[in-house]
Amino acid sequence: MRNTLLIARREYMERIRAKSFIVMTVLIPLLMGCGLFASVYFGGHAHVSHITIVSTNTQLAVDVQNQLATEDPALVVDAISPPTADTMHILSGDVEGGDSEGFLWLDASAQQPAVFFGKPAASRLGQLQRALQRSGLHTSDDIAVKHIRQSQRESMNLTAAQSSKAVAYFFFFLMYMAVMFYGVNVARSITEEKTSRVFEVMLATVSPEEMMAGKVIGVGGVGLTQVFIWIAAAAVLIATPLVPMIAGGTITVAISAWQMIFFVLMFTLGFMLYASIAAILGAIVNSEQELSQLNMILAMPLAVCMFLLYPISSNPGGVLATVISLIPLWTPLIMFTRVVVGYPPLWQVLLSVVDLVIAIYAMMWIASRIYRVGILMYGKRPSIREILRWMRYS
Repeated sequence: MRNTLLIARREYMERIRAKSFIVMTVLIPLLMGCGLFASVYFGGHAHVSHITIVSTNTQLAVDVQNQLATEDPALVVDAISPPTADTMHILSGDVEGGDSEGFLWLDASAQQPAVFFGKPAASRLGQLQRALQRSGLHTSDDIAVKHIRQSQRESMNLTAAQSSKAVAYFFFFLMYMAVMFYGVNVARSITEEKTSRVFEVMLATVSPEEMMAGKVIGVGGVGLTQVFIWIAAAAVLIATPLVPMIAGGTITVAISAWQMIFFVLMFTLGFMLYASIAAILGAIVNSEQELSQLNMILAMPLAVCMFLLYPISSNPGGVLATVISLIPLWTPLIMFTRVVVGYPPLWQVLLSVVDLVIAIYAMMWIASRIYRVGILMYGKRPSIREILRWMRYS
């Protein structure tokens, strides 16, 4: 155990001091932040708002429509005059369904001459007030606003669902990049030391199993450190007023403390599983060129998760999501996505953890036997029959 911890400490300190670690730690949050701001900013500015002017006075409705179109060319403005008995109901349905920002009801003879139904921004109310003044509707009262409550509830539910998906996607890609990057690092570390024959010196004092365990623990610790830094950076960014200011509203992060704990658990178990596979790859190849050809073995299961992310997040309780989340190679990414988005039954969560632990034990057993022989083998790449023979060695 002492030798394992010494190797783990060496691997950890060597990588955490590297310039590549510092660059990746800073660059990834920066790129993700820029992508978030760009999507929110341009997405918000690309959205075309739609309102309707309703009045018994046709000329007034047309004048207000023209004034608004002149002030804000991106705003789609319709005019209805005169309104029918169903106009209020139809327009309210459009607002509830998200097809319209709202509608302005004008009646110069009423106690409140101008009433806006919807949830307008302060800038929109200012535009409407100026358009009314220029159109000749002189009133000392501000535009009254009546919220459509059903629209508010649907908007809140939609925001919560979108927030859950956004959080799931964020952590999915975080885990995907960390597992892929540091899994390859395990294989690359073994290949480099195997090429330089450092193993021959180290094996005089430590066993192959201790060496493999130390590398997996050390490199995994670096991955966890970097992931925690990224999460902390994201939390600080969201907590500042900058993001709500750009997004034009409040930002809700729909993740609980136990989901964060589950993320750490899935990341750790997922890394151990893929690191075991990476250790096998590093032990059987003789150069980094050969390793690059076999990296697809690590990348393919993760790529499948990428393709399945959208359908599973859209239907986390479906048969596809349930089956895929219980297959160990896909469990870390898919089950975590289901936990954030769909809250699967507890027995499925526990079963996925048990399956993953059993798969890690089996893969570690296989990896330790191939690793024990493979790290000292040089020359041509071994065949599948030779690898199976290594596994039978005691």
